[in-house]
Amino acid sequence: MPPSNRKSTFAHRLVQDRGLKSSDFEAYVLRRTLHFPLRWIYPLLEHSLTDYLEPDIQCVRTVGTLRSSRQLDIELSEFSYHPRNVGLARRLLRQRLSTHRLYRLLRQLPRENTA
Repeated sequence: MPPSNRKSTFAHRLVQDRGLKSSDFEAYVLRRTLHFPLRWIYPLLEHSLTDYLEPDIQCVRTVGTLRSSRQLDIELSEFSYHPRNVGLARRLLRQRLSTHRLYRLLRQLPRENTA
């Protein structure tokens, strides 16, 4: 299928919809989808939290390459079972990516016309 007939990735659609630079996609999504209070702390300590947030960052990168809601559902489900999503901070205190917020953010994007 030629690229002109393929649906755009979630990253491309979000960047277009919000008027962002492609390089800002990950940080934008993380700032909006991390659970509180990590959502507020992240912009201040972004570089210090890179290792801790590695599973979350990888999930956002992967989701950005997806083109369908079905793929999105599968990826978010897999994220829930990531081996590093264990322990007090990530499991009980939920200091990680909110799959519900991420799903909602991407599902709010305008539908794309594919003709």
